[in-house]
Amino acid sequence: MQTALLLDKALHKGHKKMVKDNNICKTLEFLLDYYKLTGIELSRATNIPPQTIARLLHGQTPDPRVSTVGALANYFKISVEQIMGTNPLMLKEQNDLHLAETVQRVPVLPWENLGEWDSTVNHLSINNWSSWVYIPTVYDGAVFALEVMSNIFKPPFYKRSIVIVKPNTSPQDGQFIVLSEVDGNHCLIGQHVSNVGRLSLKNMESGDLIEDYEDKYRIHGVVVQIQTPL
Repeated sequence: MQTALLLDKALHKGHKKMVKDNNICKTLEFLLDYYKLTGIELSRATNIPPQTIARLLHGQTPDPRVSTVGALANYFKISVEQIMGTNPLMLKEQNDLHLAETVQRVPVLPWENLGEWDSTVNHLSINNWSSWVYIPTVYDGAVFALEVMSNIFKPPFYKRSIVIVKPNTSPQDGQFIVLSEVDGNHCLIGQHVSNVGRLSLKNMESGDLIEDYEDKYRIHGVVVQIQTPL
């Protein structure tokens, strides 16, 4: 009972001043407020001891256990980096938090030398890879994620968007795909267009239409989901 009172006081009475420099604490406080949850409710939902939740909210655990961070990220359907405050939050609608009973953990790959990474997706795990996002959809086979780091692409690929990509999939007319130059490392996003037997690509950087693009680019996968920032 005393722990429960401490949790509620931490949430509602001047807590921000105590945790000004603690990222995970600020993130957790924001999430609880956003989803209208109490610390006790979060403890029950995640099986994390209430004392641990209280310490996180008081800024007393700047380097929490991997199991604790993973459980929080899984519950809120966000990445470990987001719960730690190093990546921006991209949240589900407030009333939708509990609707997705199954989530999929997806590795976030670097844009650089993407061709060397996309073939290793099946071998990545929480033990050998640090950057992940959680999505409310489970896909058959491997998928990977890319983060849009600038405003280089046209909508809907806004800066800080997370793009979920399914490799080894043939694109259909109108689908977005991730590619890289055959003779270079430059990666881009384009829209696959079928024109009377000819395959074209709408470049989502320049807006230009590239004819017979399959001879010039290597396809890394089809975009199956886009998570846009708040």
